[in-house]
Amino acid sequence: MKHKTVFTICLLSSLIIMLCGNHAVASVSDSIYFQSMLMYSNGTVAPDGEYTVTFSIWDGNQETDNKLWEEQHIVLVEDSTYSVSLGSIVSFLDPDQNGDLSDALTFAVPYYLGVKMTIILNSMENFLA
Repeated sequence: MKHKTVFTICLLSSLIIMLCGNHAVASVSDSIYFQSMLMYSNGTVAPDGEYTVTFSIWDGNQETDNKLWEEQHIVLVEDSTYSVSLGSIVSFLDPDQNGDLSDALTFAVPYYLGVKMTIILNSMENFLA
């Protein structure tokens, strides 16, 4: 009887630890880390510097498709690479920023990423060039 009681206590203790002890919950991130290389169409790397980058998410890859989300970053390009955290300025949960979450991006369907870059020139460089 003593062994049965010890076994029952151990079993109940293990069950309590499993249920309460190490509880982990998965959550969806509210931003996406994006890293890329900046190159010209002929394959040469773009110069280091600051660039204004507009990122957008679309529901298709045609010009007639709908833009669902957009945000702009100023990125520093070094050795032809840059990185940003998409969703850190404009939430994926409220792309039009009106408080209505009915337009939230669920990522349950395929989306297409648009990237548009503009170089930021130092004003002194403009005069010297």
